[in-house]
Amino acid sequence: MTEWIFISLVAVVTFCWIIAWLLIVTIAQGYKTLEEWSRGYKTLELEYIVELGQDTEI
Repeated sequence: MTEWIFISLVAVVTFCWIIAWLLIVTIAQGYKTLEEWSRGYKTLELEYIVELGQDTEI
C-alpha cells in the first residue's frame, strides 16, 4: 500500500513540474512575441512618420 502512495506522490509532483515548466515557457514566449510586436509597431510608426515627412516636403 505504501508504494502506491509513493508512486502517486511522484506522479503528482512530476505533473506539477511539467505544468509549471510549460507555464513558464508559454509566458516567456508570450513576452518575447509581445516585445517583437511592439518593436515592429514602433518601426511601422517610424516609417509612417518618414513617409508623412516626405509627403509634406513635396
